[in-house]
Amino acid sequence: MLLCTAGVQAQIQVYSTQQPVFEVHSFEVNERRSEMEYVQNSLTHKLSLSAVDSVIIQDRILVPVKKGKKYRLFDLLTKQNDKKLLVRKTTGVRYRGGYEAPFDRYEVIVLSEEDAVFRKRFTDEKSERSMQKFAGLLPVFQAHFPDCPALWHQFDPGYDGASVIGFLKRSNRVWCK
Repeated sequence: MLLCTAGVQAQIQVYSTQQPVFEVHSFEVNERRSEMEYVQNSLTHKLSLSAVDSVIIQDRILVPVKKGKKYRLFDLLTKQNDKKLLVRKTTGVRYRGGYEAPFDRYEVIVLSEEDAVFRKRFTDEKSERSMQKFAGLLPVFQAHFPDCPALWHQFDPGYDGASVIGFLKRSNRVWCK
């Protein structure tokens, strides 16, 4: 479940197919029901994620993506021509030897129009194998966003897996021309 509350100076803007852009103070996403519950003018409202075009929170843009019958919100990292690079980060916990070991899971999608041309899930395990998997995303980024120098400036010169993980963790929007 995703919960977001804006600070005093922050704004959350929702773009929807059912009504023009509107600002909310906070929202919560129920992925099981594929709906968003938001507070506007001290009243609570519900909106289906299928009716949401995007949610803008300061410099982050969240867009719904349909997976099976459900919708999930993803961070829009970059967009060029008809392609979008999206990421969704979730945190899980493994129990080993009586200790909790938190880990991050990433789902990376490249959308062309509304079709996923690339979709893969990765777990940040801080192992060499995990780093190689993340580094393997660079050729995918290069194939789908070749004319986006702003994207390439996000990575260290060695183009290693750690710089890819850092980019995905920041979820900063990169503007391509």
